[in-house]
Amino acid sequence: MRAQTDESVPRDAAVARKTLVVVSAPSEAAIFFAWSYRDARGIPKPGRTRLLATSLGSAPVTRLDGLTLRVRPGDGFLATEAQRMLRSPSRPFRAGDAATLSNMTATVIETTADGRPGAVDFRFAAPLESPEWLWMRGDGFRLVDWIPPGVGETVVVPAPI
Repeated sequence: MRAQTDESVPRDAAVARKTLVVVSAPSEAAIFFAWSYRDARGIPKPGRTRLLATSLGSAPVTRLDGLTLRVRPGDGFLATEAQRMLRSPSRPFRAGDAATLSNMTATVIETTADGRPGAVDFRFAAPLESPEWLWMRGDGFRLVDWIPPGVGETVVVPAPI
């Protein structure tokens, strides 16, 4: 699992200046195990990692403008018990809830009946075509290259497994 993910991501020194953006993957575990492996061996890894959705199903992705993607996994965000381990159902999400990171803001646009995010807008600090982003998606436990759609277009990211 870790090896497949690790082998998918560039190892050159330039990768340390990029943010890896994984649009959808089955789990965050393989990605972060790969980074621990690289840290222990002094192998370059992306400077930052942004995992937009963990999902076992497909995920439609719409580009709203030059900086923003809307992700809407078919089963919603946090669909499995494992994915909900760090957030109690007694704290439901609401439309407008946002998390701001150094180069991206995630804003809940819609919620599911049980209070999970159903659609989230991810607004990046630089145009999506900027070379600072390394765009990938899950394909099993591997990561493969991915290209954001054009403004106003929607693409369906296939189920990772």
